[in-house]
Amino acid sequence: MTVFFFTEKAHSDYFKELLTERKISFEFEIDEESGKLYFGIENRHFSAVQKLNYLVFARFRKPFIESRIFKYTLIATTVIIVTLALIGYLVS
Repeated sequence: MTVFFFTEKAHSDYFKELLTERKISFEFEIDEESGKLYFGIENRHFSAVQKLNYLVFARFRKPFIESRIFKYTLIATTVIIVTLALIGYLVS
């Protein structure tokens, strides 16, 4: 048996929904001390459930750079530096 765990209820609920949709049997347990939500899955479903686990984290992931201003400033700065480097290479 393989165990997957989540620390947030929304992640756990979505994972449970995906497992139920695909008719994959599982055992569910809540650890009262740590608040972790555990799912026990049979090993024969491991590869399918691992993909579902990735889908859960993909759905709830946060952007690497959340600020739009900082994101576009960083991109513009990178483009300017690369352009200057190419110009310097071509001129010399």
